[in-house]
Amino acid sequence: MQSRERQNEKGTARHNGPCEQEGDPREQHDEPHGQRSRACRQHNVPCEQEESPWKPCGESHGQHGHSSGPHNVPCEQEGESHNPHGKPHQKRNGPSTQHNGQYVQEKSPWKECDEPHGQHDHSSGPHDSPREQELRTDHFSYDLPEELIAQEPLEPRDRSRMMVLHREREEIEHSCFLKLPRYLQAGDLLVLNDSRVLPARLHGYRRDTGGKVEFLLLRPLGEGNVWEVLCSPGKRVKPGTEAVFGGGILEAEVLAKTPSGGRQVRFRSSVPLRSALQEVGEVPLPPYIKRELQDRERYQTVYASREGSVASPTAGLHFTPAAFEALREKSIRWTYITLHVGLGTFRPVKEEYITRHTMHSEYYELTAETAALINRTREEGRRIVAVGTTCCRVLETAADSRGKLGEGWGDTDLFIYPGYRFKAVDALLTNFHLPRSTLLMLVCAFASRELVLRAYREAVRQRYRFYSFGDCMLLL
Repeated sequence: MQSRERQNEKGTARHNGPCEQEGDPREQHDEPHGQRSRACRQHNVPCEQEESPWKPCGESHGQHGHSSGPHNVPCEQEGESHNPHGKPHQKRNGPSTQHNGQYVQEKSPWKECDEPHGQHDHSSGPHDSPREQELRTDHFSYDLPEELIAQEPLEPRDRSRMMVLHREREEIEHSCFLKLPRYLQAGDLLVLNDSRVLPARLHGYRRDTGGKVEFLLLRPLGEGNVWEVLCSPGKRVKPGTEAVFGGGILEAEVLAKTPSGGRQVRFRSSVPLRSALQEVGEVPLPPYIKRELQDRERYQTVYASREGSVASPTAGLHFTPAAFEALREKSIRWTYITLHVGLGTFRPVKEEYITRHTMHSEYYELTAETAALINRTREEGRRIVAVGTTCCRVLETAADSRGKLGEGWGDTDLFIYPGYRFKAVDALLTNFHLPRSTLLMLVCAFASRELVLRAYREAVRQRYRFYSFGDCMLLL
């Protein structure tokens, strides 16, 4: 008799037709979520990549010679399942640009720089101790055809497909995002990341020679418009170098080289720095997005409000005002945390064993009001649904051993991999992640590596759309 896993590998799912929106699509408006009382403290993101994880929004890349990307398949296949079988602030995070399939990363102007990591306790989270040979990085790989990497978002954005993974039954169900409320119950609480992507990439020239320069802003360094940035070409941008952006709208002076290999830069402008960035900056896009993005708001969530990220918390890209209204009608609640996504999100896992990988830190904030709401929800026996791995890591960072949360802010470098014991998260909504990435490892910790990779293989067979602009997965 074939094993249930083999039966699942050979099975095909029925398509039950496109997912229809009930009622009229949306008026676009900002979803209110209250005012934050605490000033945003930025994350600490060091320089690290050999190949840049960034492409500017609207940049022309010439001819790439590859397929135009996955077809915009409407969400479908509902119901078809396969049955195979204080203030805490020090923990870990990240994903990766390393790809195990056919995708090849484009070269970058950014020079690799050495990062002083200091001493890290790699078992800082509540992990069990699986045998090290079971935690090889290459055990978190899968093959992905390049044409399944989504090159542009769907319109409207809530029409994405959604794979539902029932962990206890080990069942895979095909559905769509519009039907999310059907899988939740009244009183459940979604936690979303309200961070907004900065237009952090600047193209300009050196004042003394006229030579081209490119800056990528990482984080502010105190007062006075001083920031840590990555510079290209790095060898030519030395302390004392002055650069001009936007025809003089924004100017910069390099003050020093940072320990991580970046630069400490003071910006000058006749308008507030954030306003100048909006005018002359570009939103950095991941390297696997090759197409020009005409509307940079499509790389922002509809509820993004607190600037500080250099990559979007992409699980939230599926939500629309109409999607929130459907949740409200079923008495499903939502709240917000902040985690500013940094360059560590695309850092490749290069170690042979994942337990030897060092995570980068990212800045987060969790208000006392949000912590109290989460605690009450759990006391009532309702579920906490983390929308994205960023929210999952913040909640797990802030929770004590009993799963209780309190107000917190600071940097988290929490690395969640199989063997981790979750304390605060009951369900997870997330996109499909890169092979060998720490985000995929987190998802494998929430379910199981075998079940998650089987689900990814099924997603490839069913031609789901992958990565930032792709479809999503709900783990229950």
